[in-house]
Amino acid sequence: MRLLKAAVVVLALAGAMGMAAGCGGTPKARKIAPDPRFSINLVEVPADWPDERIDWPRDNATLAAQQQAVYEQYGKPDYFRLLWKRDGRMMTNTEFQNMAWQRRAKAGKRKEQIETPDLEWVYLDDKLTFQFTRGKVVKGELPDTTRIVTEYGDPHEIKETIDVTKAPNVVYQYYDQGKVFYFREGKLYREENQTPMPAMNMRK
Repeated sequence: MRLLKAAVVVLALAGAMGMAAGCGGTPKARKIAPDPRFSINLVEVPADWPDERIDWPRDNATLAAQQQAVYEQYGKPDYFRLLWKRDGRMMTNTEFQNMAWQRRAKAGKRKEQIETPDLEWVYLDDKLTFQFTRGKVVKGELPDTTRIVTEYGDPHEIKETIDVTKAPNVVYQYYDQGKVFYFREGKLYREENQTPMPAMNMRK
């Protein structure tokens, strides 16, 4: 299962970042994939990024110019975030496995086609994000939901609830570390410590 997940994400990242195909004299594509033991939503940016030969989109001049402009102003991001869901929510490891297997079953013996997710650059010190989606660059404030994942990895479980004020809430549960985080509109408003259950580390 882990090998399947890694392969799927490598394909997605290659499309999202416009990496070189690598044939003849063309430099080979950079192989970047999230570590599923930490996160399938976030990828730490390599130390030698960017390599202008392979890291700017070659088949999308507009996207390349947009990314280069952000890089020139803010420098290298700390993480690339893959926006698997249209509403920008984080995907759990279990959800990702289900998605991968459903696509594999649907493809059958045909070559599996992976839909390239939109890409977001994450800057921790500046507390900013930049989404490159649908031909636009969207600058935003770094949500606490993303910041927590950079510290703890993907949560084991994500719950969506409605509080007494009828405001939507999101809860991140980390069983192995005994941590529970409560968010409202991307802002952390409560944190609980519970008894850690190391055997529940489902990322391994």
